[in-house]
Amino acid sequence: MADTNTLLLWTVVGLVALLLMLSGYYIWLISRRNASWYYQEALIHYRNGDLVKAKSYLVDAIKRRPSYSNVLYTLGLIAHAEDNLKDAAGWYSKTLEVNPNDTDALYNKGQVHLDQNDVEQALETFVRLSELADEGDVESQMALGFCHDLLGNIDEAKSLYELVITIDPEQVEAYFKLGRIADGDGEYEKAIGYYDKVVALNDKHESVFTELAQTYAKMDEWEPCKIACEKALALDPTNAKVYNQLGLIYYGQQEYNEAVRHYQKAVELDPTFAIVYNNLGYALEKLDMYKEAFRSFFKYTKFIEDPKEKATIRMKMAEFQEKLNKDYAKEYFKPAEPIL
Repeated sequence: MADTNTLLLWTVVGLVALLLMLSGYYIWLISRRNASWYYQEALIHYRNGDLVKAKSYLVDAIKRRPSYSNVLYTLGLIAHAEDNLKDAAGWYSKTLEVNPNDTDALYNKGQVHLDQNDVEQALETFVRLSELADEGDVESQMALGFCHDLLGNIDEAKSLYELVITIDPEQVEAYFKLGRIADGDGEYEKAIGYYDKVVALNDKHESVFTELAQTYAKMDEWEPCKIACEKALALDPTNAKVYNQLGLIYYGQQEYNEAVRHYQKAVELDPTFAIVYNNLGYALEKLDMYKEAFRSFFKYTKFIEDPKEKATIRMKMAEFQEKLNKDYAKEYFKPAEPIL
């Protein structure tokens, strides 16, 4: 019996010792994990969409190797995904301190500057990117062209977009941008040619039909303008600008009821769309709906900053008030609606 108890005791002691040894070994293994191990674990969580865990592993990695550029860059990606633009720019900058030729970090840093409306800084970043990128790199040329476009450097932007479609004849966005430039220069036929190219390559492009409609309207081509509007609404039924454009078409064709219907839809979708209240007011006037026209112009005055334009609209409102005072009771106007 004593021998059995002794054997059991030594067995327990042995198991405890083994567990202690295994625990120590496990702790030793953890302590030996290097930055690469933490980075690989972080990538697994990042790809699975678990940004919190990914960030935790990346922080552990950066403690072990502060100049690990891949880790710094991935921290930038996570901050960018979380719309933490300041931190994202900081991580991309640290990546570039370690590796000044990291084109991915340069591109994303430029995009962050655009998101921050710092176009000058974005341009500087994309210039550096274009110097490093291959001649046939469309992405860097498009980014550079977009910056010049935003800054009003139209000739530079146009040259870059033209270069892009030379490199890649199926680059949809370059044709779209060239169409807008041509439209801005009054070259409407040329603009339509570019827009038609966009449609041929991607008939689900979100903005091209809206731009086509506006260009056709400038040419007084009402039927193709209407068709473009209908196609735009098929893709996005909530596009207030398209309803406003249709309102302008019907107004020009003296179909005032249809014009009113489309203007009302536009302000329903976007109550801050100022010019529609002005357009709606004139359409209502054509239908002798002076009370409704008055109210629409009154709403429009809340958006007007130009004193001369505001005075013109108020004079129009005074005309309506005079008509209403003759034809209707004065209680049509509430004290909250004076002409100031």
